Amino acid sequence: MLRGAEIPPLGGEIAWSSSVAAYLDLPDPLRMLADNLWAVRFAAFDQTATDRATEAARKALEDVSIGTIYEVAHPVVRVHPETGERMLSLGRSVQNFVGLQRYPSQRLFELLQSYLTAPQNTLCWN
Repeated sequence: MLRGAEIPPLGGEIAWSSSVAAYLDLPDPLRMLADNLWAVRFAAFDQTATDRATEAARKALEDVSIGTIYEVAHPVVRVHPETGERMLSLGRSVQNFVGLQRYPSQRLFELLQSYLTAPQNTLCWN
């Protein structure tokens, strides 16, 4: 999903990560680990969604989302339903991995994320 958290008035640069290229870039042992790994994320109210919203829109969003935090687990590697391509699926809201404590999860997240942000797996558009 592409979400514009902050959009410049004119110009600017946007970067995309290829989650398929990142997955293929993983060394075999790390790829095998990722294939069996599940991420836990907590879905809560996203403050950046309301930074520039009108007061009425902000209130409507708060009424729906404040007070409930959802914990969701999903596979770290997703398979495209048509092409069968495997891809890394991470994101800022990942809190930990199923079966791992917080600190080892953070370290593993940073390692996997480094493949998503590696220059050879990203494209910048200006």
